Amino acid sequence: MNCWKKRKKNFVNITETLELLYFKIKLKYKMVNNRNPRLKVKQKLQTKTKVKKMAYKDFRGNRAQFDKKLTKVEERKALRSQKAFELAEKRDKEKAEKEQRIKAYKKKRLERTKIFNKRTQKGQPLMKDQGELERMRCCILCKYRTRAFTFFASILQYVSGLTGDQHGDNSRYYVFRFSIVSLD
Repeated sequence: MNCWKKRKKNFVNITETLELLYFKIKLKYKMVNNRNPRLKVKQKLQTKTKVKKMAYKDFRGNRAQFDKKLTKVEERKALRSQKAFELAEKRDKEKAEKEQRIKAYKKKRLERTKIFNKRTQKGQPLMKDQGELERMRCCILCKYRTRAFTFFASILQYVSGLTGDQHGDNSRYYVFRFSIVSLD
């Protein structure tokens, strides 16, 4: 009999210690609102479902004011959508222009290559176009030569003015010499 009582007592002690541990854990994680071990579980707050009409609270008070706000919001939305539409249109237009430019460039390039292929034989120009190429080369040379000629003439005139050559005979001579020199 005594043995059974002891066992019962030990069992009660173990259960009490377990309950205390459980309570301490709840306290630690703030699951209990009171330090009284009898009120172990914190009661859940029965929150009523709030009516989510915070944006429409003016509807009950002042109808005209609410309508004004609503119209403003609608106008803003319309403006935003319009701006977005305009931006999209602008982007599409720019994209189309770019594509058109690229197409035109490719077309020109193709035409050039066709002409080049007609006029050349293994990359070398045909004999009938040799004269035309030579004329073009001469024109380019003359163009640059005249520019250089005028530039050096002005420099030499300035130098001759500094050296005291009033008539500029030497400068003319140098310019003439320069004009004769080939720029090839």
